[in-house]
Amino acid sequence: PISSLPPIPDLSFISLFSACFLGDLSAIQTALTEGFDVNKTHPTSDQTLLHVAAQQGHADITSLLLRKGANC
Repeated sequence: PISSLPPIPDLSFISLFSACFLGDLSAIQTALTEGFDVNKTHPTSDQTLLHVAAQQGHADITSLLLRKGANC
């Protein structure tokens, strides 16, 4: 039955996940301006945008996410 299928991942979040990985500060700023939840976790890894930005060494994005209320 259809109810047993896994949920479809939120593609907008996956795009932001990629933006954090690549260091696209502009994309992250736009998403936050539009009200994106900074503490939302990736559907398969449970990582947040903050985790990815910090792991990739993107201090500007990490700082922005922390200022916007990202949990450590």
